[in-house]
Amino acid sequence: MSNDVTGGFRLLRGRLRRSGSVLVTVGLLASVVVIAQPAEAWKPYTHVFTGDNAYADAVDGNVTINGDEYPLNPRLTLALQTHRASYNAGVVGPDAYPDLVMGQSVIHPEDTGVWLNHLLEKAWDAQGDVRYSDDQQLQILAFAYGFMTHAAGDMWAHTLVNDFADGVFPAVGDVVTDPDAAAIALRHIIVEGYIGDATAGYDGNGERSNVAGELNESGVQQVSDDATPGTNYDQPPDLFLWEVFVGRAQDISGAYTQPLPGQPTAGRGPIIDFFYTLRNGLAVEAGTNSNIQQAIDNFNGLADDIAYVEAQCSFPPDPIECPIALAVLGLASLEAVLSASADLLEAAAEAVVDAYLAAWVEDIDDGLRHWGNIGDAFAEGLFDPATRRALQDDECYQAGSGAESDLARASCEDAVGLVGTFLDTLGPSFTTADPNLLSMLGAPDFVGDLLAFVDELTAAIDDLIDFPMPFETAIAELKQYLVDEVLLPALSEVLGFDVELFAEILRNPAAWLDEGTPVPLSAPLDIFNTVGLFADGEHERLDAIIGFDQLGQDDGHHTPTKRLDDDAELIIAEFEPLENTITTAKLLLLDGDQLDQVLTNNLGRAMNTYPSGARTNIMIDSLGGGDPWLFAIDSDHAWRQDGLPRFCDAGSPLCAGSGAQERLPAEPNGGNGRMPIWESCVARPAFGQMFTDWENGATQWPALGDDTSSDPGSDPNPPTSSVTLDAASASFHDVGTGRDFVGGDNLFTLGSVDTPANQSFDVGDLEMRYRVTDPNAAVSAWTSVDPGATFSLSGADGEYIVEVQSGDPCHTLAEGDGKDPESIQSFSYWLDTTPPVCTCHTPPFGTIYATDVTAVVDFSLDDGPGGSGVASESAVIDGYVTATGTSPTTDGGVIDMYLLYPGLRTVTVTGTDNIGNTADTDCTFTIRPTSSSIRNNVIRARSEGLIPSLGVYNGLIAKLNQAVSKHVRGQHAVEKFALGAFVNQIEGQIGGGPSGSGIDMVTGQRFIAYARYLIANHP
Repeated sequence: MSNDVTGGFRLLRGRLRRSGSVLVTVGLLASVVVIAQPAEAWKPYTHVFTGDNAYADAVDGNVTINGDEYPLNPRLTLALQTHRASYNAGVVGPDAYPDLVMGQSVIHPEDTGVWLNHLLEKAWDAQGDVRYSDDQQLQILAFAYGFMTHAAGDMWAHTLVNDFADGVFPAVGDVVTDPDAAAIALRHIIVEGYIGDATAGYDGNGERSNVAGELNESGVQQVSDDATPGTNYDQPPDLFLWEVFVGRAQDISGAYTQPLPGQPTAGRGPIIDFFYTLRNGLAVEAGTNSNIQQAIDNFNGLADDIAYVEAQCSFPPDPIECPIALAVLGLASLEAVLSASADLLEAAAEAVVDAYLAAWVEDIDDGLRHWGNIGDAFAEGLFDPATRRALQDDECYQAGSGAESDLARASCEDAVGLVGTFLDTLGPSFTTADPNLLSMLGAPDFVGDLLAFVDELTAAIDDLIDFPMPFETAIAELKQYLVDEVLLPALSEVLGFDVELFAEILRNPAAWLDEGTPVPLSAPLDIFNTVGLFADGEHERLDAIIGFDQLGQDDGHHTPTKRLDDDAELIIAEFEPLENTITTAKLLLLDGDQLDQVLTNNLGRAMNTYPSGARTNIMIDSLGGGDPWLFAIDSDHAWRQDGLPRFCDAGSPLCAGSGAQERLPAEPNGGNGRMPIWESCVARPAFGQMFTDWENGATQWPALGDDTSSDPGSDPNPPTSSVTLDAASASFHDVGTGRDFVGGDNLFTLGSVDTPANQSFDVGDLEMRYRVTDPNAAVSAWTSVDPGATFSLSGADGEYIVEVQSGDPCHTLAEGDGKDPESIQSFSYWLDTTPPVCTCHTPPFGTIYATDVTAVVDFSLDDGPGGSGVASESAVIDGYVTATGTSPTTDGGVIDMYLLYPGLRTVTVTGTDNIGNTADTDCTFTIRPTSSSIRNNVIRARSEGLIPSLGVYNGLIAKLNQAVSKHVRGQHAVEKFALGAFVNQIEGQIGGGPSGSGIDMVTGQRFIAYARYLIANHP
């Protein structure tokens, strides 16, 4: 044999030596199961319980939320109605599918949202996909929505459990070295187990009892130490699971390292990643011989006696009995089988080795494409009590008398544990059923068939004879040795504490909840040996949340074991985290339109927060689109951007004074704060209406710094501001300039309205602010007010700029929160408190006139550049005709001095602007009579018929002629005497004398005033 061939053969033998032991592989898987279980939050049965409640409401095609019914997509309704078991499989979710290891290491801790999104997209893509039958398509859809339900449960469960555990479940490596991390892990296990024990129907007391509705192998009433109802699981098609979770694409080198389109990550967890790493390495080693298929055929037909075994082995094997039976028969390992064929391999030389490696690669590829059975093994073997009861019956029906009441049978059945049930369920996947793990680990196909044949042979002998098999005792002793001396110590070493303690905690979690209950751990975790894990009052607080205090069950424990009483069962309506879970489980069955309808009904306004369509889901879609809002279901408060009020990110300012503790150890937040019902500025009140806050006892979950974001779909517009002048306030709009004038009595009302009417906030939810810029360009600070507030403008006349801005919860006035309010609205008002200014022009004003002349009235009114303008003007002159008489006049009107009394005369000008400001201005002139002007006045009066008596007229003229003559000569004393005589004559005529009708009385009195004014004021 060439060196290359020899090296290839050594490689083959080495690979088989390292991976060929079925028992070692089973032990690895069992270890993973035990280690991974604490991250479940709700225990599997509680998950199933919540799924059952959601399913019961949804199976008729509608779900009820807050009293209103909402229809499901008809396709989804049909899927749920026809594939309940597939929905159940989805409900256990990443705790089983595609396997628990990938679920716990990849999907749970940090990539939940993107995996959920990928799953849902692929499930809807599968509808109509010709690669699946219609029935398979419905099966896929039911599974996908069940998977969403699991995530919904963990979101609420971890919010509760992390609170009591003081943190997110830590990495196993931290658990074994860090006491704080170990304490968190143990508190998780205890609280989760306690809630699981309190779930209705769960049987956790370990006493044998009848299982309702279930018969044993003999068709009589089933009896078991676990009477928890069974659950049927049915995985979706292998192709679907491979494309969604398991499959990888090739990189440029041909190795399978890249995620398939849409898959969020390339990592698949340690087990699947191991097979991909193995497969990629083998593919390189396999070579490119052209006669590979012929070599494979030769290799598979090496021995005639193996052909017979291969033909007979079509039955499920027992994964523990098979290798043990093989060992008893002298075939201690797979390598022994291979060694028997060594000569033939050497003869086939290089082609056979390459062919074998190529076949191995093919087995791995085929196994990964049929990985779904592994998920079913986890679901049924770990999470279905009926599966364990079936194994109890199978293992123990011949113990003692075989009767259920026989102590020997009871003892035998009690010894059938969770790990054994899982391994028994997993068994076919090792040998005769896909994915055939033995073939994936390098064993030729006939080896698995041989193991199955031996197991069948053992069973046949066992059925035919009524005495113990010759090697039965040896097999039992070997089994016990493996459990006691190999598996349990290995698990204990990995966990960092005695696995029996772990089992005891699972059996009776209530016993460890009280303060000071010691936990027997070895160093460095022994600090809890005396102080216990929980603070005083935590047990009571948990009972109160579960609702035991409301139901009179606050003392529902037996002593001295403290086991939770069988009758102490939670009631959904009293246990808010579970009630929230079921509500979410129903909401996630609705499409985008129905989710909006839920919000519409709860908020009383039309909502359009969610995208329309069947693929929209409450567990995925973020407000505004983008990546899913959910990060990880291991964390808590996933709907928020942080873990408040219980936890905070180290270094965050929110930690200070919040009462929250920094996460131990630091973990990513559960979500990005973009869950629409929580994050939407419109929808957040509905979050409190649908989900109860058990942490704060509040009707609305506190924001605690996690502000809302805008929601254009449900509140498209910011409010619109208005500034309204009170109707009683003086105002004027100048069409020419466009200015709005107000007077000093102005009163404005600030208003705001949100539109459209069916997608708007009430006025009580709106906010406003305003500021004013005065005529000197001084800007006031913003003043916050409620709509309906009033204000007035005051100060210097001129233009005032009033700026207003409105906001609502979706368009706030806060700076920098990304919720832009209304654009600033600007309103211009001109304050006018000053009346028009009147200018009295000379002449006539300021001038002295005789009584026989006229003048023209000349004045002007001006309201200034900032005034509203002169609206009206009027003028009146005093001393008209009589001493107290007045007469209206106008600018440009004629002043007839003859009609006015002498002295200082006033034209009172009244100017009013358009805003109503009014002022009176006195424009004055002086009337100073002369003897000559009085004579002219008498002549005019005669011509006007006001001195009808010629004699009187002639007498008056004579006296005035004398006065004029004396004035000219400067004989003013004589002039005054003549004027006095003039006055006397008139008085005689108007005073009732015999000639009293000789002159008009009013005219005569004015003439007397002329003469007397002249006498009194003559120089």
